[in-house]
Amino acid sequence: MGRILIVDDAKFLRMTLRRIIEKTEHIVVGEAKNGEEAVELYRELLPDLVFMDITMPVKSGLAALKEIREAFPDAKVIICSALSQQKMVYEAIKAGAKDFVVKPFEESQILDAIQRIFEKNRSFVKCWGGGIRPYPTWTPILLYLYVSRILALARSKFLNPYAFRFITFVWLLIPSKKPFV
Repeated sequence: MGRILIVDDAKFLRMTLRRIIEKTEHIVVGEAKNGEEAVELYRELLPDLVFMDITMPVKSGLAALKEIREAFPDAKVIICSALSQQKMVYEAIKAGAKDFVVKPFEESQILDAIQRIFEKNRSFVKCWGGGIRPYPTWTPILLYLYVSRILALARSKFLNPYAFRFITFVWLLIPSKKPFV
């Protein structure tokens, strides 16, 4: 049974996450609406896992993540954010996020993320030389981020038809994606 802290500025998303988590054996020990509250609650409650949004008022989720990981290197944080924040997601991974859930999310995505965290200590490992190497759970996310950028080029006619077909094929390999054409 894990103790979970939820951090999001949107009350609706906090309530949704709470409802999903309370269906399991895990318990929600607290909720915060910004990064500053998240750091304070983490120090006070010492939860086993944190679900955190990136974009929040007062202190961003990225700044809170860095502060929490600096004080508690073993802290487990799952980032919940929109894919439009690709650079911030990558920064969160480098800062120590253990997993990533795309908003809007489904209940199964949240439950799978929780299970991955409690089954493994890390969702990725730092490589020799300072880079990161994703575990298989990160591969579809990183592939999605990469391909979505290429698709923007494809739609603007910068790619030839053969490259466009290859990208379409790769896109279809990503779980739960439908053809974009």
